[in-house]
Amino acid sequence: MEASNPLEPNNPIPPSPPVETEASSGSEAFAPLESETPFEEIPSAPEAIIPFTGEEIVNGTAMMLALGLRFQTPEEVQAFTTTYRAGVVPMLPPAAVLDALKVGEALAEYGIGKNRMPGMGNLADLPPWLRLVVGGLVLAMSAYGGINAAKAARVGMADTAGDSAAATN
Repeated sequence: MEASNPLEPNNPIPPSPPVETEASSGSEAFAPLESETPFEEIPSAPEAIIPFTGEEIVNGTAMMLALGLRFQTPEEVQAFTTTYRAGVVPMLPPAAVLDALKVGEALAEYGIGKNRMPGMGNLADLPPWLRLVVGGLVLAMSAYGGINAAKAARVGMADTAGDSAAATN
């Protein structure tokens, strides 16, 4: 079978595209669509999130835990933070493990970083799993505080009952 010649009458050359005339060019050709958003209203690209390092995550959680645990003396706080930062297993220091796991980058993927924290903006915009975790943490902290308050009340009632018994004898 022979190759066909594009110049033969049986194989016509496709027509060339239409040439613009003065009447078809101008603002009419580029009229904005009705649903098109004007350029001024288009939001700018969001700022890149800077991830936390493992050391920053460990130091931040140590500080939050130390505040929540209500240590009585500075020595207790120092002992806790030193051990927490070093880790229980010497071969697995928490900061290095978090860096190796890229936990800071994972948090950045969910919108949490040095330049953007969950409290900055609308909390409802956080991923559902993170809202559940934060809600659970808030409830756990409240339960912890409530248990400590109940223990303190129990000790207070025991001391008061002991004082009353001693006063009657």
